[in-house]
Amino acid sequence: MKAPIAKTSKGLLASRAGRWVFAGLLFFAFILLVLGRVNHPAIDKMRAVASDFSSPILGFLSRPVDRMDAAFEWAGSLTSLVAENTRLRAENERLLQWQSAALALERENLRLRALLNAPELTSKRVATPRVVGVSGGPFVRSVMINAGRVNGVARDQVVVDELGLVGRVFAAGRVAARVLLVTDLNSRVPVRLQRTGDPAIARGRNDTSLELVFLPPGAEPRLNDAVVTTGEGGIFPPDILLGHVDRVDGQGVGVRPIALLDRLEFVQVIEPVSSLLKIRPEEQDGNAPAANTDPQAKDAEPEDPEAVPQSGPQSGAL
Repeated sequence: MKAPIAKTSKGLLASRAGRWVFAGLLFFAFILLVLGRVNHPAIDKMRAVASDFSSPILGFLSRPVDRMDAAFEWAGSLTSLVAENTRLRAENERLLQWQSAALALERENLRLRALLNAPELTSKRVATPRVVGVSGGPFVRSVMINAGRVNGVARDQVVVDELGLVGRVFAAGRVAARVLLVTDLNSRVPVRLQRTGDPAIARGRNDTSLELVFLPPGAEPRLNDAVVTTGEGGIFPPDILLGHVDRVDGQGVGVRPIALLDRLEFVQVIEPVSSLLKIRPEEQDGNAPAANTDPQAKDAEPEDPEAVPQSGPQSGAL
């Protein structure tokens, strides 16, 4: 009978000791919470020491977890790489088919050009200047470029960026020129819908878009239809991308220009169609102007950037 009594007394002592330990831990935790709210240099120093002591331990314990995460990420990347490889192979096969079709069409085009003795209208690059000024008033939308007559830039040359048509040069000084943007109210560009071939005139609206006018009866433009130049008029070379149709309603057909007209930096100036055909724009109707015999006429042109007119061309000009 004595042994059970001894065991019971030991259990009570152990239970009481555990309660005291638990209470002590709670009290210690409470003290730590209070000290955590106290902004005292000694407390901050203790925190720094504790961080220095625990940081290597935590870093060592986190290494297996980091390695497991890296292993799972590597396995996931393998799965995505397999899927991407399959997609790229299928895309490569499609591109090879298109390449074969394009080469066949190019050969057929060259044969037909040779048969018809048709000249190829390949635009010649004149200069690649930087845009140094922007004019966005209510009556004109133009930019100034840092290339002029000394660089071969002349009136009615075409300006493009890396995406598509920007506009045309309407005034050229000696070292600078002004470019009329396609969105200017005075801008008129002969274009066609690339999908259907329907011709039209793209007219600027003095905002960020254009509108198509003089579409033939029965034309059915659709949203996102590509709009390209036709080469008519003697200025814009053919097949330069102007933009895409972004509005078809009762008020007309709107076009969103593809060129970054609001953040132009570098542009390219190319020769107009008239120079490729050796025909000047004013001679398109067969009436050649009289030769200029005034030796001082050349000196009458603007000789510096400030001499370039600040306003746009007269209304109705191409």
